[in-house]
Amino acid sequence: MGDLAVVRVPGDLDPRSPETTWLGTSLTLGRAINSFSAMGSNTPYHALLVVTQVEPRQMARLGADVVRHLYSAFEHVQDPAWEPPQARGAWTLQMAEGRYTPNNLDEPSWLARALDQSRSLGVTYRVTQSKATREDVASLMDSVMSSYRLTSDLAAHFASVPRELGAGINIAFPIELTDPFPWEKDSSGVWSMFFRRSREWAADTAMLEQTVAVATFFRPGDAAQEQAARDILVRLAAAGIDEATVSSAIRGATTTVSVTEVEHRFDGRVEPSWLAAAVDPATGVGVTHRVWERDADRDAAIALVEGAMRSYRFSGDAGFFAPARAVR
Repeated sequence: MGDLAVVRVPGDLDPRSPETTWLGTSLTLGRAINSFSAMGSNTPYHALLVVTQVEPRQMARLGADVVRHLYSAFEHVQDPAWEPPQARGAWTLQMAEGRYTPNNLDEPSWLARALDQSRSLGVTYRVTQSKATREDVASLMDSVMSSYRLTSDLAAHFASVPRELGAGINIAFPIELTDPFPWEKDSSGVWSMFFRRSREWAADTAMLEQTVAVATFFRPGDAAQEQAARDILVRLAAAGIDEATVSSAIRGATTTVSVTEVEHRFDGRVEPSWLAAAVDPATGVGVTHRVWERDADRDAAIALVEGAMRSYRFSGDAGFFAPARAVR
């Protein structure tokens, strides 16, 4: 699973690249059905196995209810009849029968889901009954759960999740931040992206701006674009904060992170917050981060900006940053 973990799986299951969502990081493996009769708009599989390292804070928040979100292996499954979970040492196994109905197929299947709350580990599996017995399914789940081994620090992994934003832009932010709005391009050629706490992470879904980050991307060494990037950071980070305070914090930023105490005002609430920011003209990236002080200390606010700045990679065409053409 990338640098995160290793796990022993059947050799006839083909892996996809690990994917991180609000819940955690998952590795999906499958064995496709290649017969003509199975053709259609969906790719059908004899078997699908999904191994999910749940983010520990989400595991603590959801508890055993997390299994409701471990559904990736159960797409196109009808009428699952789940049995009560059975303890198997430190983890539990729950099995069911259901009908797998992608395209024109209707295949009786075995379903299984395993959960180890102490390791924040969940595994789901579906296989057609023509390809495995119930005992085969239980044996596979035993093997996967016993062989799973972390190979990196969980906190560090989820604090820096790579984001491929397109056009060769790659940058990392914590798992709890998402990019709910589209790219914006300034007339100068600077691109920007706004990140905020995703709904599944928000203690109050009316306060998704409880934590925000803004990233700007520009042509390295271009002084005009650098200034435009700084102005964008000011504008997008200013919502609910006194403008003068924001300007003094960000306009003076260099590759060294600046941090200022501000008040975030929203819907009658006033929350003391940290505002950390940096711009690196040499690589063409700027990041600002505002977070409530109740959620993070000063060092953590700075660390997010430092981590995002270090992670930035651009592998695209320099023309991506071309200024907008004047229209007569």
